Amino acid sequence: MEGYVYVISNKAMPNFVKVGFTTRSPKERAIELSGTASPYPAVVEYSVFVDNAPAFEREVHRRLAAQRVSKSREWFKCSRAKAIEVIKASAGSVAKWEHDREVEEAHALAQAREARLQAEIRRRQQEAERAVAEAKETARKAILEKYAPQLAKLTTVPDFCVFWLIASALTVFVFSVLLPATKGMSTGLVVVSCLIGLVAGTLLQENARDRKKRSHQYIALEAARDAELNTCDRSPSIATGIGPAERPAAGALQPVNNNSRAFRQSDGQQMQHKEARYDGGPKSIDTGTPAKAAQHEASDNGAKVNVTCPACEKLMRLPILKKVDATCPHCRNVFRVSTGTSGFTYVPDWSGNGRRARC
Repeated sequence: MEGYVYVISNKAMPNFVKVGFTTRSPKERAIELSGTASPYPAVVEYSVFVDNAPAFEREVHRRLAAQRVSKSREWFKCSRAKAIEVIKASAGSVAKWEHDREVEEAHALAQAREARLQAEIRRRQQEAERAVAEAKETARKAILEKYAPQLAKLTTVPDFCVFWLIASALTVFVFSVLLPATKGMSTGLVVVSCLIGLVAGTLLQENARDRKKRSHQYIALEAARDAELNTCDRSPSIATGIGPAERPAAGALQPVNNNSRAFRQSDGQQMQHKEARYDGGPKSIDTGTPAKAAQHEASDNGAKVNVTCPACEKLMRLPILKKVDATCPHCRNVFRVSTGTSGFTYVPDWSGNGRRARC
């Protein structure tokens, strides 16, 4: 008979566990045991699914006979670790799948911490990028405001009324030439001349302004303004990695890596060694202080920083805390750079033998 062999505990009975089997879900069995007679609910500490659950249960009970409270009860005076150890030793290869509450809770906690850390990194990167965009927009506005009065001065033309009067006078002259028999100008012709002068004056003013915009002085000033705007657009952005001052406080957000062996025991306590893989293979790195450990953890989690190509001045993303030979994806320039948690430094005397980085 297929079923689950489980280990159930209750906070009201410390150092006691129940070992039994069920063909249903172990959680349903725990709910049944959480009656009004117990002040605390029963908790499934461990369960394993096997083909012959009754026989497997009897074997586990036989091995735990010395800890059994009563032959008519399935309660044993032992720790959860001892009960689980006996079940695993009895199961061998017959277990199909198993569930361990502490392992699953630790895994869920690690995933939640990792998700919070990544969300915090993304949020701070977005804030830094937003600050860069705002700074660039402010710089662009300052450049435009600096050149706007000079450009406006170079395109200054007489008031529209001047062009209107000139166009109206020319219209009256044309009418007087075309209509020589007319004695004096009638009111209608004066109104028509003013309307024609209104349109013609607008065209004359625009033409005068366009001619000034085509002058060498205006073109040179406009080119200087555009050059400053391009320099502003191509200026290096602020590094978006999380710096030491921005790192989450102790106990708040700590990077979690499944391959890491460094765990914080208490605030200010030294960190253990962890395994990290670099170019030369696995190495044991002493993380030392919590700040150093956080830097190594952030490097393992794939945090990156913005780096500017020295040739084309365009941006690329490189891993933090690395010294690499980077290849610019825009101009294919190869240069050596050392990245930190919040910036980067060019390394002179490039030899071409360093580690290649993917941008």
